[in-house]
Parts: sequence; C-alpha cells; structure tokens
Amino acid sequence: MTRFEDEIGGLALELAWSLWSELGVNGVARRHDWQAIDLEPLLLYTAWIGPEDKRLQARSIEWSIANFRIASAIRMRNLARQASRSTRGSFGRYAATVKEHANAPWPASGNPLARVRSGAEPAPDLRRPSLLQLRLRALVGVSARSEVLRLLLADPERPQSVGQLAESAAYGKGSVAQSLDMLTMAGFVQVHPFGNRLVYRLARPVEVRLALQWLPAAFPDWAPIFRIVESLAGYARRSSSSTAARVARLRTLLTAIDDDVRRLGIAGQVPKAIGSASISEFERWALTYVSDLSGRSRLSPAGPVGENAHVA
Repeated sequence: MTRFEDEIGGLALELAWSLWSELGVNGVARRHDWQAIDLEPLLLYTAWIGPEDKRLQARSIEWSIANFRIASAIRMRNLARQASRSTRGSFGRYAATVKEHANAPWPASGNPLARVRSGAEPAPDLRRPSLLQLRLRALVGVSARSEVLRLLLADPERPQSVGQLAESAAYGKGSVAQSLDMLTMAGFVQVHPFGNRLVYRLARPVEVRLALQWLPAAFPDWAPIFRIVESLAGYARRSSSSTAARVARLRTLLTAIDDDVRRLGIAGQVPKAIGSASISEFERWALTYVSDLSGRSRLSPAGPVGENAHVA
C-alpha cells in the first residue's frame, strides 16, 4: 500500500464516520454539524467503504434497521443506477441485510451480510441543523415533496426548473412536478415562466426558515462528492511503476469524474494530466480535497464542497 492510498482511504473513512456521527452513531467527533446531510447517497457510500471498517459497517446497519422508515427506497434505487458496478453490488447486500431484519422495502440484491449486533443505536436528533432533510421528512413524509423543499431552502433566491430539481432530488420528473404543483397550491412555492419552461422558488423563504429553525449553513451536493471520493480511492489503489502508465491512469480518472466535478463547479480546480509533474500535483490536490471534505480542517461554510454548494 502506498502512502497516497493509505491517506486517501483513511480520509474517506473519516468522512463517513463524521457524517454518521451527525445521525447519532457515536464513533468520532462531529465535524459536519453545519452541513446538511443527504441520507441515501451516504448509505451507498457506506456500503462501498464499509468492508474497510467492519465497525462502521455494523453500526450503520444497526442504525438503518432501527430507522429504515425515514429513508427513501425510491431515491436509493435511482442513485444506485448512477453508482459504479462495485458500489451497486455492495449496496445490494447492505440493503438485503436491512431488509432481512427490518422487513424494509429497500432495493436489495444478493445475499445479506452477516449481522454483527453492536447494541441499539440512538434515534437521530432531528433538531440538529445537519438533519434538516430528516426533519422535513418527519413533517411532510418521505417523498419528493420533502426533497423539493430541501433543495429550494438550500438556494431560496435561485429559480429552478423541474429538471434541475429532479436531478438533485433523485426522483422522477413526474413526481417532482406533482410536488411543485401541490406546494404552489399551498402557497409555499412561486412559479414563473423563463423562456420556454417554468421555474420555481420559495414564495416565503423567511417564514419557512423561521418555522423550521435549526438550519445548516451549507448544503453540499453529496452524491457526486461521494462518487469522486470513490474514484480517487480506486485510482490510489491501482499503482503503476512507469510514469507513462500513471499519466494514462490519471487521464482515465479525470474522464471518469468530469461530469461530477462540473456538477460541483470545481472543474477549474482539478489539475490536468499533461505530464509526469501533473501526477504529484493531482495527488496533492486530491489529498487536500478529501481532507477538507472529511472535516479534518474546520472550514468556513463555503468549505471544500465546490462552488455550486449552496450556502445559506
């Protein structure tokens, strides 16, 4: 194992542990109390990284068994389609384990993992700012409507289309459109024509924020973030002796993560593969990026999550 691989792997685990600490799983200090958690991408990420830390795997499964009702099986299924083949396989078994012990309607595949009981996990404290998503679900149900509200709260001044909201919500456009219609009827959302489409924004953001209280300072787009971290870890594991092979491998990685870094608005920050010197430059960037994500350095709410992260 190279030092780069060891450091990336350790930081990826620190990120997972800190996010689960926000959900009530004790293990490490809470480092993401000011960032909004997104449960379903975290579940897929944990299924991928869980084999590297059996304690994390066991405790997150126990939490999921106890709290499966506040997770969205629809979002899991939709997000799994965007995941790597290995993550889909790992998540299928992870979900099968929860389904076997909680009769949860999760999209399971493959054989369940062996359950390692670690004691009852505490219920998540929905008053935590980081758990706004779960608080909204407690109020309006585990639905596209709660995800739409979360996304509109993340950036209340920016009008968004059905397509934009559906991509981030990981629900179908039909479900998102129906949710927007209902929220518009209720007076929570305004709709405006913009070119040949309609865009939506909160009608009374101040009142909604006051009613919800305990809001996070930032709303990271966790699904692409986790995919990038997984890709970086995979790159770190595949060592090559020749410089030419390493540059070629870096180019392959950059192509694989291109859509996600663009979605996050950080494409300009990622070093290019233009020669042997770019390898060390890229690896320094990768370590800094994942270190910042892990919360090892307490950053301002602008944080490491990208220019397109929404700061409240």
